[in-house]
Amino acid sequence: MPILELSSMLVSTESNWVSNDESSSLSSRQLSEYLNEEIQRIVMPTIVFIGAEMVLDFVGNLLVLYVFGFRYHVCNCKYFVLSLAVIDILTTVTTMPGEIITQIYWYVYSANVVCKVKSFCNVFTLTAEALCLLAIAIDRYRKVCRPFAWQIKTKYARIICLCIPVVALFIALPTPFLWGERSVLKTYGNYTVNVTICEKDEKFKSTNYPMIYISMVNGTICSILALMFSSYMYVFGKLVKERRRSKRNKQTCKVGVKLPVKTSPSSNSSREANRLDETSDSGVIDQGETSTTSASLKPTQILSATQKADTPMPKHLISLRKSSTRLGKDKCVRRKTLIMFIVTLAFIVTAIAYLILVSIIASENDILQKLSDASKAVYFFFLRLYFINHVINPFIYGLLDHEFKETMQMLVIRVSSRRNCCIQSRRSEN
Repeated sequence: MPILELSSMLVSTESNWVSNDESSSLSSRQLSEYLNEEIQRIVMPTIVFIGAEMVLDFVGNLLVLYVFGFRYHVCNCKYFVLSLAVIDILTTVTTMPGEIITQIYWYVYSANVVCKVKSFCNVFTLTAEALCLLAIAIDRYRKVCRPFAWQIKTKYARIICLCIPVVALFIALPTPFLWGERSVLKTYGNYTVNVTICEKDEKFKSTNYPMIYISMVNGTICSILALMFSSYMYVFGKLVKERRRSKRNKQTCKVGVKLPVKTSPSSNSSREANRLDETSDSGVIDQGETSTTSASLKPTQILSATQKADTPMPKHLISLRKSSTRLGKDKCVRRKTLIMFIVTLAFIVTAIAYLILVSIIASENDILQKLSDASKAVYFFFLRLYFINHVINPFIYGLLDHEFKETMQMLVIRVSSRRNCCIQSRRSEN
C-alpha cells in the first residue's frame, strides 16, 4: 500500500488510535499490516536462511538416524549421537517453523499457542543438547584419562539418553507461562499503533520474572559448558602426553632393539592384554573404537604376566612392548574424541551467543523494541544462527567418521545401482 494513500486514512494523534471508532480501528489494522510487510522484506534473508537450515537439518539427521541406528557398531557414542539426532530433528519440526512464523507475522502475531510451544522447544532442545554433549564429554574423559576406573556401560548410556529429556523438560517447563503474545506501542513517523508480538507474555511484561528465569537457565547452561570444556582439556592433555611418549618409544626402536617373539604361555597373557584393549568399557567388543588402555598399562602389570610364565623381561623391553601393543590402538579414540569436540565446540559458541541475545529480550527495559527494523533484522539473524549447530553435525560425521562415511558410500552405490537397473529395464521394455 503506498505510504501517501495510507497516511490519508490515518489520524495523527495517539488518542484516535485507541478510540472505538470503526474507521480508526480499520486504519490501525492497516498500519500494523503495512509495518509487518516492511519488516518482512528486511528479515527475508533470515527466513530463507532458516528454511535452508530446516532442509539440511532434516535430511542430514535422518541419515544419521539410519546409519547409527541400523548400521553402526554398538558403543556409547552410538546412543549419544542418536540422541543428538533426535533432538536436532525435533528442533527442525517445532522450533524452526515456529521461528519462521514469528518472522513472517512479527507485528500481527495471532497464534499464542504456537508462540508458547516454540519458546518452550527453544529452551528444551538447548538444554537437552547441552546435557547430551556433557554426557559425551564425561564418557570421553573416562575412556582416555581413567581407562582402569569405572566407565559408562552401554546400558547406562541408554538410561542416560532417556533421562536427558526428562531433566530438560523440568528446566523448560516455566517457559510457556512466561512467553507468549503481548501488545506493544509501535511508533511510525507521527503515528503510534498497537502491534502484537511473540515475546514476554502480557502478564509478565512489566515484571522481572522472565529475566530471573533466563538468568537461571543461563547459569545452568554455562555450568554445563564449563564442565564440557574442562573435560576436553584434560582429554587433550592426556592425548598430547601419550603422543609424546609414543614418539620417544619410536626413537628408541630405531636404535635397533627388537622385541622377543614368544610362543610360550606369555603370549596368552599378551593376547589377554590386547583383548582388554579391544574391549570397550560397555562390556562388548567395540569394533570401531579402541581405547588407550594399553598405553596406560603399568610395568608391574606386564611383569606379573611375564613372571607367571617364568620369563622375566628387562624394563626397557617392557616399555617397548607397551609401545608395540599401542601402535594403531589410539587412532580411533583420538578420531572420535576430535569429532565430539568439534560438535561440542560449535554448540558452545552458538549457545553462548544465543543465551546473550535471549537475555536482551527477557530484560525489563524492552531493548529489542527500541531498535530499528534494520537492527532487528541483524539481531534476528544472529539469534537464529544458533540453529547452525544442528545442521553441521551430519557433515562432521561424514568428514571424520570412517564408518559413517563408508556406510554412506555403500548407500549411494546401492541407490545408483538400483536406479541404473530401473533405467535398463525400462529401455528393454521399450
